[in-house]
Amino acid sequence: EGVYRQAIGLDMSYSQSKAADLFAIIWLIFIGRMCFISGVRRIKPDPREVPIALSESGQIPIYSYVSGPEVA
Repeated sequence: EGVYRQAIGLDMSYSQSKAADLFAIIWLIFIGRMCFISGVRRIKPDPREVPIALSESGQIPIYSYVSGPEVA
């Protein structure tokens, strides 16, 4: 009761194409088996902007699913 965990999820899509997907940063709160999205931010594909957005969150664990052709 009153115990929760926080996490950040990252989707680091990146391409040099101007039509590339945006990065996505998702802030999550876990209470028991439930998960709540507490915030979402989309950023243009410029890797230099990601640390700035993450620094606003303090020290929260970061998770990213990495597969296939992702090279960023």
